Amino acid sequence: MTVTAGQTPTFTVVANGTAPLSYQWQKNGTNISGATGASYTTTATTSADSGATFAVVVSNSNGSVTSSSATLTVAVATTATMALSSNGRYLVNPSTGQPVFLVGDAPQDIAEMLDSAQVTQYLNDRANRGVNALWVLVSDMFQINPPLNYYGYSPFDGANFTNEDANYFANIDSIVTQAGNLGMTVFLNPAFVGHNEPGYLSSYTGSTDAVVQAYGTWLGQRYAGFPNIVWALGGDSWPSDSGLYTKLTDLGNGIHSADPNHLITLEACEMCATNGYNSVQGFQAAGLSVPSWLKVNWIYPSQSDTVGACNNGFNSSPFLPPMVGEDHYELENNTTPAILRFEGYSEILSGCYVGRIFGNGAMWSFNSNGSSCVNGTNTCHGATPSGPNPSVAWQNQLNSPGIQYQTILGKLFRSREHWLLVPDISHTVVTAGYGSGLTVATTARTSDGQTIIAYIPNGNATSIVVDMAKITSATSTVQGWWYNPQTAATTYLGTFPNSGTHSFTPPDANDWVLILDDANANLPAPGSSTLLAP
Repeated sequence: MTVTAGQTPTFTVVANGTAPLSYQWQKNGTNISGATGASYTTTATTSADSGATFAVVVSNSNGSVTSSSATLTVAVATTATMALSSNGRYLVNPSTGQPVFLVGDAPQDIAEMLDSAQVTQYLNDRANRGVNALWVLVSDMFQINPPLNYYGYSPFDGANFTNEDANYFANIDSIVTQAGNLGMTVFLNPAFVGHNEPGYLSSYTGSTDAVVQAYGTWLGQRYAGFPNIVWALGGDSWPSDSGLYTKLTDLGNGIHSADPNHLITLEACEMCATNGYNSVQGFQAAGLSVPSWLKVNWIYPSQSDTVGACNNGFNSSPFLPPMVGEDHYELENNTTPAILRFEGYSEILSGCYVGRIFGNGAMWSFNSNGSSCVNGTNTCHGATPSGPNPSVAWQNQLNSPGIQYQTILGKLFRSREHWLLVPDISHTVVTAGYGSGLTVATTARTSDGQTIIAYIPNGNATSIVVDMAKITSATSTVQGWWYNPQTAATTYLGTFPNSGTHSFTPPDANDWVLILDDANANLPAPGSSTLLAP
């Protein structure tokens, strides 16, 4: 039987004889626990399963007979759901060649905390909202009874990073497969590092190079055939933690040697430096060369440094496409709805044009009674969770304001040339009225001059002045819109010449997004349709 990695093939035997008949399936001559029916369905397959043989022992009162064996062949997919564009500037779907904008969520502990029905509930909800990226941890230490998952399995049956448990990773396989079937790519973290918080920091630094690299190789071999994976190494990984980045390099080397087709990124640290460190800066601050397998730059800002952090990512050397992998989450760090919107739009328009992964304090940890990170009980950065906050349950956050805003943000940027956005760092597009701090208006212009997008967080308290000549138009005409980041409603402003300057004042005191397009491009209303496939 030949299947594609991630599928779940079923073997069936037809046996004749005096009832009752009993069945015991075997894999490579070893009994499979619980496989005692006339049919046996494997868990999600990996490239490591290719060549395995399956047979069944059928018994009754007269004795036993073993069936002939069937060999499983697992075809390894070589096309990932996300890859780099030919110029290395943005993400594309290799099957279509079309640019991808990340509208992500962070169900970090989904593999540890949820049963299969809850996993399905969560994944279906996010897919229906247009989410196409999920940040998932193979293991961390924040969940209940770490490192055990919902079913009581540990990721490692020996020392950390060795003796990987088949049942634990079968659950990971299932989640990745389900997400892929719903069109979502999993940013998979092999083991969350943690800094002054629960995590695998001491295991990384205390393991030998050979052990960490072997774990990476094992992961690469297991998941090379799953198309919907981006490897996300690290996790609050501070370069000041001695020897850590050497071990993360070992891990990446191991993964890439066995799985050269999937992208790899890395979360460095948020509070470790002004504007935090992105993936590139993390290796540089640790005194190491940036590995050649690092292909996407994970930006990690806090509320006050979204602009600086994304500017740094856009200007990084070497350049890697910049995305926001984590920022301050909904329900944590005293975020408000206005701050959540500010984070999202200011990040994309300040250089993180690849997209962002959103997070919610009750959702990422999936504690059934809520997360101890929410409502200011603690920030979960540098502190051990003290127990759940009973006022917030993750199921009640499925339709939170934050995820609604994330969906609305995705609709806007998918309706314009997001992959060509260049941040207006020097204020040559919006020349006046842009402000500063948490009321700064952030702006980006597509490199072909087709579109300008500006986010104004303080509404009609300010007016921004735009150099209209920055729009390139064969008809010398600019078309304008207001976009409401709370509702996705649009207001058409009419047309303007692409010369001189023009002052724009938002309709009211709420935050607004201004979109100016080349009228000759005949673009639809912002957010009303997808310019290219997501």
